[in-house]
Amino acid sequence: MRILGLDIGSTSVKAVEVDTAFGRFEIHEYHEVRVNPGESAIGVAGGLVRSLPKSPDRVIVPLRANRVTLRNLKLPTRDKKAIAASVNFEMEDDLPFEADQAASDSVIMSATGNESSVHV
Repeated sequence: MRILGLDIGSTSVKAVEVDTAFGRFEIHEYHEVRVNPGESAIGVAGGLVRSLPKSPDRVIVPLRANRVTLRNLKLPTRDKKAIAASVNFEMEDDLPFEADQAASDSVIMSATGNESSVHV
């Protein structure tokens, strides 16, 4: 599996490609791209990711705690597609902007009967 660790700063974007297999981790490549004045760090990060010869299987990005919200939800279904569709709807009241402007991820922590506990 190819994992990309991505650090998006105001003056540079740094990335490390790590290969993992059989419980071992091996650094494959390190990248650093300068962010020029007036340039978007997010745009530079996107360009760096697109320039990689192999797309990563997983991307890990550190986020500031004041930019992240975590929630535990109980949803009345065990259907994975229904849960995925429900996450943005459930988060709408907690976000100070439209849910479709947020990046989110979720994991089903447990499922009993017709109910699922989901960490968002």
